[in-house]
Amino acid sequence: MTTHLREDEFDDFYRGDHHRLCGYLHVRGATWEEALDIAHDTYVKLLEQFATIASPRAWTRRVAANMLTDLQRRRVTQHAALQSGRAGTEQSYQQPIIDDGEAERVVKLLQALPPRQREVIALTMDGYAPKEIAEFLGIASNTVSASLRLARHKLRDLIGESCSGGLS
Repeated sequence: MTTHLREDEFDDFYRGDHHRLCGYLHVRGATWEEALDIAHDTYVKLLEQFATIASPRAWTRRVAANMLTDLQRRRVTQHAALQSGRAGTEQSYQQPIIDDGEAERVVKLLQALPPRQREVIALTMDGYAPKEIAEFLGIASNTVSASLRLARHKLRDLIGESCSGGLS
C-alpha cells in the first residue's frame, strides 16, 4: 500500500511539474528537444529515489541543471571540434517550448542574460523565493537580490533595444 501511495505521489508530481521543468531548462538555454530529454532522464532518476527525497521539486531542478551544464560543456567541446575541422557537420533542431511569438521573444531576451542572472530569473519564474534560491544555489540572499536587480535592469535595456529594432 505504501509503495502504491508513493507511485501516486510521483505521478501527481510528474504531471504537475514536467512542463515547468522543461520551461526552466529552456530559459537556461536548452533547446526544446534537449529540455525534454533532460527532463525525462531527471524523472527516471527521481522515480528510482523518490521515497528518499524530501523536496522533489528542488531535487529535480538541481539534477536537471547539472545535466544541462554537462550538455552545454559537451556542446562547447563539439563546437571547438567543428571549428578545427575534426568533426562532421551536425545541426541541432530547435523547437520552441511555447509557440507564441511573444513568449519566444521573452525567452530570447532571458537567454541574453549572463548565466547567473538567467539562473536566478529562471528559478524566480519557477516560483522560488529569493531565500530559497540562495539556499538552492549556495549563495547569499543579497547576491540573489543583486542578481535579480541586475537582470531586471538588463532586461529593461534589452526590451528597449528590441523595441527600437536592436534585437530580433
